[in-house]
Amino acid sequence: MKAATLDIPKEVALKDPSDFRIIGKELPRKDTPLKVNGFSPICDGY
Repeated sequence: MKAATLDIPKEVALKDPSDFRIIGKELPRKDTPLKVNGFSPICDGY
């Protein structure tokens, strides 16, 4: 694991929030129809 041997930088450059592609954006919930209709593998129908 090479990452474990790297030095930790004192300062890091952060992205400008205008460059974010996902954070802060409305995204569709693709799992909602499956959950609502009872077909999601996460739904537990005792």
